[in-house]
Amino acid sequence: MATLNIRSIVKRKYQVQRDEKAQQHRTKFSRCSSSLNDSAFYAGQLEACEMDGDWLKAVELLAEVRALKLDLPGEAFEPAVRLCAQSGQWQKAVSILEQAHAQGSVSSPTTVAVFTTLLRESQPAAALRLLKDMEQRGANNWEARGQCHNLVARTCARGGMLDEGLELLDSMYKAELQIQRDTYEALALGCLRAGRGERAEELFEERDYM
Repeated sequence: MATLNIRSIVKRKYQVQRDEKAQQHRTKFSRCSSSLNDSAFYAGQLEACEMDGDWLKAVELLAEVRALKLDLPGEAFEPAVRLCAQSGQWQKAVSILEQAHAQGSVSSPTTVAVFTTLLRESQPAAALRLLKDMEQRGANNWEARGQCHNLVARTCARGGMLDEGLELLDSMYKAELQIQRDTYEALALGCLRAGRGERAEELFEERDYM
């Protein structure tokens, strides 16, 4: 009788352990599924924010994503990047773009939108830092590289960092990147304002030979 009781106890203990393991597996799977669903939910909400033009809501959603430690792909951040850029929130646009790069690739239109905003807001230091960061990521062949270099050179010319803009122009020559007429003109005008007429004349000539 005692032997039967021991066997019964052991059997019940084994059953309890098996049930606990099964429950742990279900919980783990449920959390994984929930995380995937949450990621998709937030990605959809960020797209909706862009359509509504609500950059503040987009920033709040990204704060929730960080708090929940959700993994979003790089492209999921893009609506928030473009929205902040279009709304003149250049600091937030740059910050979110950097987060997006850390999570994966980012499309050219989104990257160009940020550099365009930095040009509009006359933020040469931020533009140079972002460009340097993207170059250091080893993305020497990233799409729209030439367009972004042109935007940064013009930002420097118009934002009081003429020497840096001219240095960037030289690096564009060496990298054989296409230089746009607007870039030559912006740098030439910057040289004229700085009393560097000879250099301005050279830039205008280079523009005319395009």
